[in-house]
Amino acid sequence: MAKLTEGVYEKYGVSYKTLTLTDGDYALTVTPEKGGMATSFTKAGEEYLWLRDKNFESTDRPRCGVPILFPNCGKPDGGAADHPIEVHGLADLLPWQVKSATEDAIELSLTPNGLTKFVYPFDFALTMRYTLAGSKAGLALTVKNTG
Repeated sequence: MAKLTEGVYEKYGVSYKTLTLTDGDYALTVTPEKGGMATSFTKAGEEYLWLRDKNFESTDRPRCGVPILFPNCGKPDGGAADHPIEVHGLADLLPWQVKSATEDAIELSLTPNGLTKFVYPFDFALTMRYTLAGSKAGLALTVKNTG
């Protein structure tokens, strides 16, 4: 069974709360405030995810870690994407709420707000579930149309 620890990413004048699941030599770190993304996966302290610190700390879209792309994974083209939404959507630009954090899993949620409604005027509920069992990290995104 994994162990859950809370931590803080601090570099270049920014600070983000982190949640880490550790099982044996493996550790999976998630940063809810920074798009709910997985920001580290290590084996015996050796990093396997690229985290571009200078980009991660900026307000721009992080181009590192494992971002959550919603509602689009590429350039918007017609239909619901005929709104001022960026490439790769909006989920990785927003802080996520910690729904639960236990030794079994870290669950984060994202629901619409004023900014999301401006660029994507639809109701939704996202839940991202992170698990770790030995060398296997699980990432599961549930998308609900609540409109």
